[in-house]
Amino acid sequence: MIRGRFLALSCLAWGRRSNALVGLAAALFWVVPSVVSGAASWELFPADADTYNYAPCAVEDGTHFFWWCQNSEPRRIVDHLYFRRYDFARQAWTPRELALAPGAPGTWDGVHVCDPSVIRGRFRDGGTEYGWLLAYLGCDTLTNCHNQVGLALAAAPGGPWVRYRGNPVVSGSAATWGSGQPSLVSLDQAGRVALFYTRQEDDLSTYTYLSELDLSDLAAARVGPPVRLSTAGLTERDAAPPVLHDADFALAATGDLVYVVRPLAAGELTLANQSVRLPSVVQVARAEWAAIRQGEGRWTVLAEVGPEQTGFAFGHSAAFGRDPAGRLAGSGRVRLNLAVGSRQADPLWSYTLHGVLLELP
Repeated sequence: MIRGRFLALSCLAWGRRSNALVGLAAALFWVVPSVVSGAASWELFPADADTYNYAPCAVEDGTHFFWWCQNSEPRRIVDHLYFRRYDFARQAWTPRELALAPGAPGTWDGVHVCDPSVIRGRFRDGGTEYGWLLAYLGCDTLTNCHNQVGLALAAAPGGPWVRYRGNPVVSGSAATWGSGQPSLVSLDQAGRVALFYTRQEDDLSTYTYLSELDLSDLAAARVGPPVRLSTAGLTERDAAPPVLHDADFALAATGDLVYVVRPLAAGELTLANQSVRLPSVVQVARAEWAAIRQGEGRWTVLAEVGPEQTGFAFGHSAAFGRDPAGRLAGSGRVRLNLAVGSRQADPLWSYTLHGVLLELP
């Protein structure tokens, strides 16, 4: 759902990934003392009229492959996944293509599909071997409750995508927002993967978990136990404890470090006589991968991107530009893609996609 089904005080208050920060407290229109010197964002491509665009996922492998979430019909809030690639010869984006639509009515993902995360590997299903894996959020309600995480497979980045028969791989409570906002990293560039995801507990507390999966043979897929990730070292704009959610992850090229980008907690704002919470700043941090995958470790904050860089009041659902295994290039220059939005009566319809280049220490 809107990537950012932002975490709320109740299911009905959540907004998908881009409305997901309800219930978290911090100053919304803080002027960000950014660690990023001189960085400015740019629009990736113009949004279609009467659509929202968020939850980007980019794989950079000579060609720039790109997935995101958007509604398919003007002004109708039903999440679909779309795909396009950047044609460097023409210096232009290819036309938008539908990557994945909601499932059949009554199925676990029959209302919304969003929050794509894609990696390359080797995944065998019977006599078929697939080269690409997609993790996504699926939902069967219109109340922003009962989000769950599923997988799909394809032979090529543009699909067609085939849903995994064992979906959902991460269940979510029907009484809360549930589970979603997945991020995939390959562990061996074959069938072993790390799956990060957000989960809202029954007491409405929110955490990010990691499960390691072996999908080499889908008929005998193995899902490891969930490990709750450390938030040590992460910061907010006030003294509140940090909440880790709506996050994307990437490994360093050397494999010894893990990077995270996540929104700072959002403050409350009244728009059109309604109380909403939307984030304006995303934070980048890194830690030792060996410790993080054990639920330990401490993050070091490297950068923040907010209104000073984007020129927009809101910024959320950020994702790294990663290689096909979910790693960053070793140069220190990192691309972030994120959704930005304006302060208006209904910010949803202002969501568009921007990119920014960061020089990380």
